[in-house]
Amino acid sequence: MGKVGRRWLGEQFNITNTQAFNFDIPNLDFSIPVQVKINLASRSFGLTSFQVRTNNQPLGTISFPAVQPGTVEGYETVINGSINATSSAIAIGLTYNNGGVPSSIGYLDYIILKSKRNLQGFGKQFFFFNNDEKNNIGIGQYTISNATAIKQVWDVTDIYNVKSYSNNNQATFSFKVNLGVEKKYLAVDSNDYFLPLKETNAVVVNQNLKGTIFRNSQGDFQDIDYLIITPKFLVNQAETLANFHRNNSGLVVKVVDLESIYTEFSSGKQDIAAIRNFIKYVYWNASIEENRIKYVNLFGDASYDYKSRLSNNTNIVPVFHGFNPNAGEINNTSNASLFTTFMSDDFYGLMDDDEGPMINSIDNIDIAVGRMLVSSNAQAQDMVNKVIEYHAEESYGKWRNSYTIYSDDADIQSDAILQVALNNLADNLVAQKPFVNVKKFIQTHTFNKLLQVVNFILMRKMIFLI
Repeated sequence: MGKVGRRWLGEQFNITNTQAFNFDIPNLDFSIPVQVKINLASRSFGLTSFQVRTNNQPLGTISFPAVQPGTVEGYETVINGSINATSSAIAIGLTYNNGGVPSSIGYLDYIILKSKRNLQGFGKQFFFFNNDEKNNIGIGQYTISNATAIKQVWDVTDIYNVKSYSNNNQATFSFKVNLGVEKKYLAVDSNDYFLPLKETNAVVVNQNLKGTIFRNSQGDFQDIDYLIITPKFLVNQAETLANFHRNNSGLVVKVVDLESIYTEFSSGKQDIAAIRNFIKYVYWNASIEENRIKYVNLFGDASYDYKSRLSNNTNIVPVFHGFNPNAGEINNTSNASLFTTFMSDDFYGLMDDDEGPMINSIDNIDIAVGRMLVSSNAQAQDMVNKVIEYHAEESYGKWRNSYTIYSDDADIQSDAILQVALNNLADNLVAQKPFVNVKKFIQTHTFNKLLQVVNFILMRKMIFLI
């Protein structure tokens, strides 16, 4: 829909406006209606809708308002319903009405079918649970028919403390459980054992970031001022930058590769929480509060595509994408909004235990976090050289004392706070640093005025702050 947020929608409806999705639910209990939940989305400057059919019978129609330019990228809406199935085969048909606007695009996010099934084996492993187990007390019993091939049932409610119930080749297998707690089970069928997959790089080298990160070259404890986090293929350029700051800025700098962080903090998988948890470990384990880490450099570009599904992707060091898990289900725009959807590295500077979701005002940044947008060694070398040259005496000049702020005009009244805050920032800078020459550009209404601002900045090599 839009290159914002954390949501990735599924099938598109533009050229083909009608699509069918077929499901087969073994051992379906036909006496209980099947609950249907479908999340759909639309992006159009006109009124659009989806017609939903189940087993060729109408389930309902959901409508979407028109997108207003400069506000949101689209709308999401959920449709809920139920059907009385007469067979295990269930067909969901979706038809998108583009409202006569050829550029309209509809999207399917997900289809959820919630049904009650008879508990019997069918040659495959399967999960099962029963809501009544949570809502009752005492002792309950599960009975599985056609269970000869089901050797065990695992209680996987707590994946770190799995319990098993064994079946001695009985065609009907029963086991008792304590009620009052919601639980989940897995029936292990001998006809469907899973085989483990081996990674291409299956060897995990011994490491101990927690035990070594604070050790200097002599093996003594040393607090850290500055962390540079980067993938292994950019480590050499990151070390060049680190050596410069060690020798010229008097900072204790450590370069840590992403792969080592993932290995120790997220079982080897890409995870932004692993990066932040590593930074938190360094932050909270300083010798004293005054010696805590002050700077973090994310040395690598970022992308809205975490899984590299796009060609020429730049997901080098992943970035935090805003997401509102509390958004409503009808005409939801919070995750497609041009105002409330965002990507930010501030997440990596949130060091307190109650911070992280970034959906309210409790999050306060404790560390200065920056990013160098590089995707290759050549780009990294150019960027590092630019930083080093910036500190060279030959680069000194009046332009280093020049500071420019630029604010867009306020389209709505609430936008005015952005201009006020930016103006106050400039005034505070002048009050604290009188030697800085500040130039303000507020309320730019025309494209020609914008060009004047850009030319002014380029001629004076000023910092461009938006």
